[in-house]
Amino acid sequence: MNSKVSRALVISGLLALVAAGAGLWYAGGFQPDLSITARKNLGKDMISEEDFNTLITLHSECFDPEKRTYLNRYLTEVKYPDASEKIKAMIHKRVEDFILEGHQKKKDYMRDTQNVAWASLNGDMVGLYNCRTDEELTRGSMMIFNVCVTRKARGQGVGTALMKHAIESCQRPGRDLTLTVYEDNAPAISLYKKLGFKVVTPDRQPDDPYMSYSKLLMKYSPGAASR
Repeated sequence: MNSKVSRALVISGLLALVAAGAGLWYAGGFQPDLSITARKNLGKDMISEEDFNTLITLHSECFDPEKRTYLNRYLTEVKYPDASEKIKAMIHKRVEDFILEGHQKKKDYMRDTQNVAWASLNGDMVGLYNCRTDEELTRGSMMIFNVCVTRKARGQGVGTALMKHAIESCQRPGRDLTLTVYEDNAPAISLYKKLGFKVVTPDRQPDDPYMSYSKLLMKYSPGAASR
């Protein structure tokens, strides 16, 4: 057997071992350790201080950039479209201050957040959601809020697991199950449709137009699930 053939067989064998290892990783023994923890609220008797602080950091990482983008866009393109560059710069500065102030207040208002669940992957908190009654866009539906998965954990089934947990945990007899999503968030919209949500018209408009700015309202309708 010549050296080229020998090396080819060795490489082929190594590739087979790698493929087999990958198969084991996803098929059974070496799957990532994904767990979901649910709490009625985030009171001090419901969550450790360490986990609470981690949850706040996770929430900020997920939503502060999003808030910065859409609030700036709403203020400069919708509310004050004719503002000068100087005024727009002042708006951007005020948005940054608003986000910072909100981050500092999270420890207070997040304690009262109800029906919270977070996902842990290999021991690290990587995603969350909560749900509560909505009267802003709907007439008393149970709405899923703050669906979030960290960038490092995306593509590993965390979002799907969280949403399936939310669907099971947040439904109430005789009430719709809803959520909102930014209309340009194609991956999230695709996931929600696969799980049985469909775009619907809001029952009402919120007092603050920004609350519905650039968002779609979706309602859980199992028969509407797409593949």
